[in-house]
Formats: sequence, C-alpha cells, structure tokens
Amino acid sequence: MLLSKTESAFFSIISMKVIDPNIATSIIKTLPRSFDATVDTSVTLTEEGTNVIQTVVPSAAYVSGNYTVFECEFLNIREDYIYFMEIKQSSGTKFFNIRTGEWSDAGSLSVTTIYRDKIYATASNPEDYSINTGEYIINSDSDANEYITYDD
Repeated sequence: MLLSKTESAFFSIISMKVIDPNIATSIIKTLPRSFDATVDTSVTLTEEGTNVIQTVVPSAAYVSGNYTVFECEFLNIREDYIYFMEIKQSSGTKFFNIRTGEWSDAGSLSVTTIYRDKIYATASNPEDYSINTGEYIINSDSDANEYITYDD
C-alpha cells in the first residue's frame, strides 16, 4: 500500500455546502446531474439527527457559467447543524380541457433528483471555516514529495 503525503489538507475531499443561518436568502451553487429551467424545482433539507424536513421552492434558479445557482429562503435553520439537501425537479403532462378552458394534470407526474449534498449552517465566514480545524497540522519542514510505504 502506498500513501502520498502532500502539503494540501488531507480531509479536503470531504465536501459540503456552508450557509449562514442568519441570512434570509441562501445562494447554493451546484453541478447537478441535469437542469431544466422550465419545470418545477424544490429543495428539501433534512436536519441530521432529528430528521426534521423542510421543503422550499427556490426564489430563483439559473445557470451561471458551469454552475446552476439556487436562491432559497429557508426557515428555522439552526446554527452548527448539518442538513442533508436534495434538489428535485418535477414535471407532468398537462392537457387543455376544451369544455372548461383550463389546463389540467394528466396524472403522470415525474420527479427526478438532480442533486444531493450536505449543508452545514454556521455564522462564521465560510472562507475561513474548515471542518478540520485543529485536527490536521501540516508540517512545513517536510518535503512535499515524501512517501510513506507500509508492508502488509
């Protein structure tokens, strides 16, 4: 087994979105599996540990560069809690009823999960926040190309 020891943070592979619970509108940048701006989108947060669920419809959803951006107004987000986030899009077949003059659902509703992630709610500056603070210390005196080998 060969392990590489580098100057970068070891736990940087752990990824989650960080939002400020004190800000009314949270901006979430994603790389979803797919995105269609013409269909309904919902964002569901499930609080880890309590399984309290809240679902919101983004006030805006748009593509910016390579990212899809969702602007959401979450209620009752608690600081220092982790949430599971799921973004879904639903579309259904609609038909026009000539007798009533209204559009109606044909009954076939399709719901697709386009993105999943975790969210951590904190009021600290997200750029300064690290889940690994104090857990991993980089030794600046070592060589960046140093390898550690273990024999099984």
